Amino acid sequence: MHVSFEPDTNLGPDEISIAVRAAEQTPAITALIHDIHRLVGKSRTVLPVRTNDRVLMLKYQNIILIEVNREVLTITTTDQTITTRGHLYQIAQELGPTFVQVSRYAILNLDHLQALEAGFSGAMVARLSANHRTTVSRRYLKQLEQRLGI
Repeated sequence: MHVSFEPDTNLGPDEISIAVRAAEQTPAITALIHDIHRLVGKSRTVLPVRTNDRVLMLKYQNIILIEVNREVLTITTTDQTITTRGHLYQIAQELGPTFVQVSRYAILNLDHLQALEAGFSGAMVARLSANHRTTVSRRYLKQLEQRLGI
């Protein structure tokens, strides 16, 4: 990876333009773009979640795991499990930098990751707080390892 600064006199004093260049858009590139948006944009600490009868404000630090089955999102926190409707990619855009997508169906909070264990077919199993587990697919494993610095 190459990181550089290029001055642009066409930009205002408070304007920043960031371009990510690669041969193709991979999950790692998508994660990088989301991280940039989160760092430059809002620095929220809660995730608003609409249920049937109310909107819950879930603190990022309490969210352990977010999974999707079709359009049903299951958000597991330290003290409850919330079910709502939506898409994983939409909720991924709202999350803080401690969250990482580990499969097409799951996003986990790195603050709650306790261990990675060998699974089937080259996949790994992420062991999380409160005895929760989720599969880390081979496609997303490298991205997770990069985020963990291993």
